[in-house]
Amino acid sequence: MLAIKFLNDTTGDLKKANYKYEVVVTQTRKDGKLDVIKIAEGEVKGHFRDDGWEGLVKKLSDQLQKEESNKPKNISADLDSLSFHTERVNDDQVQSVVSFKLEY
Repeated sequence: MLAIKFLNDTTGDLKKANYKYEVVVTQTRKDGKLDVIKIAEGEVKGHFRDDGWEGLVKKLSDQLQKEESNKPKNISADLDSLSFHTERVNDDQVQSVVSFKLEY
């Protein structure tokens, strides 16, 4: 089973509402009992109340698809592309910077 829970965060107005959401699935254990596992959570802001619950689900879906399409694809980094720099700031503190090049 998959379930999406929306909770109004009370920061909206008469026309628009803002929600926190949580997505959970169930997993059957070997003993036959179910565990509920949270697989996602976040916020949906600016939902037009007149669009109803269907509009809220669509807004969440559109938001997640947009976030997914903005993620870089095929990110890889190997040890040769990592560089390390360490410098002593004072006797009690050492500052380290790690940088690497992403190719996608």
